[in-house]
This record gives sequence, C-alpha cells and structure tokens, in this order.
Amino acid sequence: MKVILLKHVSKVGQQHEIKEVSDGYALNFLVPRGLATPATGSALKDLEYRKEQKGAKNATSAAENTSQIELVNGKTFVIKEKANDKGHLFRGIHAKEIVASLKEQDVVLTEKIISLSDPIKETGKTEITVSAGEVKGSFTLDIQSA
Repeated sequence: MKVILLKHVSKVGQQHEIKEVSDGYALNFLVPRGLATPATGSALKDLEYRKEQKGAKNATSAAENTSQIELVNGKTFVIKEKANDKGHLFRGIHAKEIVASLKEQDVVLTEKIISLSDPIKETGKTEITVSAGEVKGSFTLDIQSA
C-alpha cells in the first residue's frame, strides 16, 4: 500500500515522502497513529500544493535573510548590560538577546542567521558573523557596562 508520511518514521522515511509499505503496517500502525495517510489522488495533489507553498516561503525568507545581512554587514551596534568592575557580565548574551536589542535599534534580524558559538560574557567589542546559505557577513557588537 502506498502512503504519504506525515511525520518522520524511523526505518521507513522522512516527512512528505511517498512510500510503499505492507497493508497491515499501514492500516494498523501508521494511519491510526497519524504518521501516514493513504496516497490517494486528492492526498497527492494536496502534498504537491504544500511542497509548492513551502518552496515559495523558503525563497522569500532567503531573500529577506540576504537583505538583513547586507543591512548589518560591517556596522557596529551598542548593547548595554549589567557588569561587574572587571567587565564580566552578570548574564551571558545569546542570539535571542542580540536580536531583541537590535530590534530596539530598528534593525530586524532573525536568530537563525546569527552564528554564535558561546554566549558573550564580557564587555568589549565582539565580532558576530551572520550567514544565510552562501551569503555571509559580520558586524561588531560593542557591549558596554550599564
């Protein structure tokens, strides 16, 4: 029986793949648990429509990410955080905090494009790399004591 997988199923396939499985496995395990649906004509058309929509959405987000990278490339942004006398921050700055702080400065970024291996824990200037696909850039983050 041909089925369309609705979720990743170990040793069978990935989401949105069309697979041939035994009737018993499909009717007794996959379909009742919501892991697959029979591959009928209308289900196949719906699958193609969802793939087209996802492809269009990915193309739009790739263009947005590219424009975001070009906007911040080579610039310096200032963030003020609480720190002790030695310049150590009381809490680390993650990608989420960077996005929120830049949003206050009218710069829109997404967490996905920020490459940050470890949280920033000290004041000073830090080079942050941003990348989306093949487009790469960087900006400087100047962390000052509040």
